[in-house]
Formats: sequence, structure tokens, C-alpha cells
Amino acid sequence: MARDNKKPQEVELIWKVVDFITNIHPNEIKKASKEFQKIDNTKLGREAYERELLAWFLLKRNIKGATPMEYAYSFPLDFFTREDKEIIKNFINYIESFFEVAKISKDKKDYEIVDITSNKRYLIKTIDFPDVLQEKGFIRALIVKKGNHYFFYGNVAQYTKKEEKRLKKEILSGYYAHKKRESLEIKWDIEYFK
Repeated sequence: MARDNKKPQEVELIWKVVDFITNIHPNEIKKASKEFQKIDNTKLGREAYERELLAWFLLKRNIKGATPMEYAYSFPLDFFTREDKEIIKNFINYIESFFEVAKISKDKKDYEIVDITSNKRYLIKTIDFPDVLQEKGFIRALIVKKGNHYFFYGNVAQYTKKEEKRLKKEILSGYYAHKKRESLEIKWDIEYFK
């Protein structure tokens, strides 16, 4: 059976949101890139840097009080379909935490991970994720819901055994407490011209 080379819906939607934000806030990606360079001092390759920048920009960076995904979700016109909005909502409700890799499927496409802070288990399905994780390994990741499973979004950071012990201690002491994101209502002023 031939594999469908079509990009996942989420990938298509990410670029639809980027186009949307670029139209309503044309200079924000440039500004965000400069801000991100000051925040992220890790030494990433170009592809990893751009992936992390895009995840940060869409999910965490506020533009006048809302993230680009929140703007997209709240947009009242029919630019985004109902299905698009469900996917956007899943992105807005992302989970970012420290996880232990509990199981890896034989084909290295599916991962069962356990949130260190809550002990919740998540099934991660991947398409082209590199074969770099190990069972019982410790990672920091951002995950997004898709149906009855999740997927990694942005970069996945792995930690050494030495770092793992220190981080586990800090996590369990409450140092990395989750902050609940508040739902946001955006008011749109849309003028119609005849």
C-alpha cells in the first residue's frame, strides 16, 4: 500500500494561522524572532531553532494580549472551518512538562510518556520523529492532543542521567509548577465596506 504523502492537517493549519497573523499583524514575526533570540540562548541548528521559534510564537507569545492561536480561534468570520477551530483549540490547550519515556513501539513511531509532575500517561504518535529517545529517558516536551492520542510539537529536549536526577528533585519539590492558562475573549471590530 502506498503511503499518502499529504501533510498532516495540523501542519497545513499552522501555516494557515501564520498567514492569518501576518495579515492582521504584519511585523510581528520579525519582532518575535528578535525577542526569541534574546530568550533562547541554546545552541540549536537552524531547523531546530526555527521549529522552536514557531512553536513559541504561535502558542506563547502575546500580541496585544493574545497568542496567534488564540486570535485564530476567536476570529468570527469563516476563514477557519469548524474542524480548523477544533485543532486550534487543541493547540491552545497544549501540555508542556517533563516526562519519562515509559515505552517505545518497535517501529519507533509511538511513545508512551509519563508526566513527572502529575503521573498522567500520554500516548504520543509520530510520523517522522527521529529515533533518539530511549525508554526510561527523561525529556521536556510540548504535546498537543489529536483524537485519542497526542503528538510532539516544537523541540523535545533530552536530559542526561545527572541532569535527570536534579530536575526530578526540583520538579517533585514544586519548582516547575504548571501555570493554568486562562481562556481569553478577544473583541473584533470588523468594518464592512460597500
